[in-house]
Amino acid sequence: MVVEELLRDAYEARYGIVPSGLTLFDLALWDSRQLVRQKIKNRFPALTPILSKFDKDYHREPDPNLDLPVVFLRSGYISGASSFKGLGQVLEGYGINNHQYDYLDLLWNIANRFTAKAVEEVEKRGKKICAVGHSKGALVILASYQLRPDLFDKIVTLTPPFYGSEKGRHFSKVGSLYRLRPESEEIIRLSGSPLPEDAPILNLYTNTDEFIAPYQNSILPEQNNITNIVFPGLPHNAFLRDPIVHQMVKLFFEGTRFDYQYLDKLTDRLDSYDSFR
Repeated sequence: MVVEELLRDAYEARYGIVPSGLTLFDLALWDSRQLVRQKIKNRFPALTPILSKFDKDYHREPDPNLDLPVVFLRSGYISGASSFKGLGQVLEGYGINNHQYDYLDLLWNIANRFTAKAVEEVEKRGKKICAVGHSKGALVILASYQLRPDLFDKIVTLTPPFYGSEKGRHFSKVGSLYRLRPESEEIIRLSGSPLPEDAPILNLYTNTDEFIAPYQNSILPEQNNITNIVFPGLPHNAFLRDPIVHQMVKLFFEGTRFDYQYLDKLTDRLDSYDSFR
């Protein structure tokens, strides 16, 4: 018990999130191993049938009695697929596509693989997908959306470094993080291309982001299909577990329109966020 508490304290201090013991277990035992397998499969595709037998995912078929889509969940750097289990439980009845992906790879390589999976899902069910992405996972979804906007019904992005992060400069020896610099080719290609207006996008970000600097780089362009909402003081990775975030995602998928009147009420609530978080 003491060791587990120390691990939780260390994890919270480093990543800004307090996982359940099961989530921490999954991250260490399953997600990290699956990341290694994903790297091998991407480099040696012929080994995919063998390595896939050992994969663990959190997929779920949609409730056959409800006309609900499949939601693709993609986590951010290091956090792992298990970090989205809580949101998956809140989205009761929806199909879930959530597995550990190779976040160390080039953004557009990941986006192409994501798009292929989305195409397969849409062709299988004849229904567009919804998607939720956190941090780099959000970039993957937005890049895929630029490639094939016709595949998406609704999108939620959580603290996406859409315009990169100045903190990426500190990781010159870690290519996948160094490529998050604002001037990197990956970021320029993404943020320099228009986001289609086919699907509504809800973007949630924080004004005290410890990983994205300046935090304004996580605000998506102002256009008719995009709603940006700030969560004051919420740590970057806490978006993965925050109950208000989870409920907003569900409401958004159910068709709630976050117009100015709704946002005014929400702002009053968020002003006293620390008192009820």
